[in-house]
Amino acid sequence: MNYFNDDANREYSQTFKTFNKKPSSFREQIEKLESRGMLFADKDTAFFLLQHINYYRLEAYWFTYYDSKEQDHRFLADTNFSNIWRDYSFDRKLRAHILRGLERIEVSFRTQFTYFLAHKYGGFPFKREYFYFDETTWDENHDALKKICRESGKQFATHLRSCYGLEIFPIWALTELLSFGKTVVFYKKLKDSTLKKQISRVYGIEPQILDSWLDHLYSVRNLCAHHARLWNRRFVKTPKESKNIRQDIGSRWLSQLQEPREDDPRNERRIYNTLLIVDYLLSNICPKNSWKKDLVNLILEYGIDTKRMGFPDNWTEDAYWICD
Repeated sequence: MNYFNDDANREYSQTFKTFNKKPSSFREQIEKLESRGMLFADKDTAFFLLQHINYYRLEAYWFTYYDSKEQDHRFLADTNFSNIWRDYSFDRKLRAHILRGLERIEVSFRTQFTYFLAHKYGGFPFKREYFYFDETTWDENHDALKKICRESGKQFATHLRSCYGLEIFPIWALTELLSFGKTVVFYKKLKDSTLKKQISRVYGIEPQILDSWLDHLYSVRNLCAHHARLWNRRFVKTPKESKNIRQDIGSRWLSQLQEPREDDPRNERRIYNTLLIVDYLLSNICPKNSWKKDLVNLILEYGIDTKRMGFPDNWTEDAYWICD
């Protein structure tokens, strides 16, 4: 039985071009880039790198070197493959550096979440009446908790199952099995606003700001974990700005532009605000950390185009970024 209109199907299919592109060899990929104006100081090295890094993966880095005034993806004058490799290498180290900061933040947040819920509700706070979940969503999440506890092979999980016959572990054990994303979801869904304030107050921010920041950091963490491009990424969803920040990142926060220009990368959708968030939270968790100093050294080492990260022109002269 034909459930679709044939005329509509024909009209729909005619809106697309026929895809007839063939795969290119590594040498052909280099020749294509060269024909578009890219320079190569060492084609053998470029060949080796393209053997191990997908062409389309690297294209995300040379995309910003296209000449917008030209067609057919022509490169700006003096665009060298070494520039692309520099940007790619920097981005790889940036992701690793951000992950190190996020690890401390995640562990801290799990600790606060566990501590305050345990002292409010006891060892087993995962009950529907404490959270804003509809019945179906709650059942799905509750079943997921049971599955995590049932399938974990960790020594403490085996002990809790064999000794106590628990389907769901006490929160101080369970949060060691929960993903960061799932922990954030349960925090956001807490009904007790006082409890949420107790947790967010540890970091000197409002609950709605912590909600937003954790959401954003979870997204960034996933990008880092899946080796996705980060340094010049344009985020679709941005973290909220705190008006009551207790440290001096407030004056440096990139707010939404009234009339953002498409060709201006300095806007709130870049990684700059994310870096401010990570540094702020780390400064609360570990005041003498060197994360910001190491970040600055990494940027200066690679001589990266920081405007594509959202940095202002004079950032190296800002006392906030000058680290002894």
